[in-house]
Amino acid sequence: MLYFHGPFVAAAVYQYVNFNNVQSDLGSFANSGVPGLRSQSVAQAGVSYDLKFVKFFGQ
Repeated sequence: MLYFHGPFVAAAVYQYVNFNNVQSDLGSFANSGVPGLRSQSVAQAGVSYDLKFVKFFGQ
């Protein structure tokens, strides 16, 4: 998602990954260093404001 309004900008993203869909796509879970890993999700958001002479960012 991306939002622009004048000097203000906001963005957000979400991702979900399901592992081990096919046999051995991650190798052996016992040897992977992360036993029990089946899925992973992540979310991130950020904003910025442009004052023309300086731009502020936040995440």
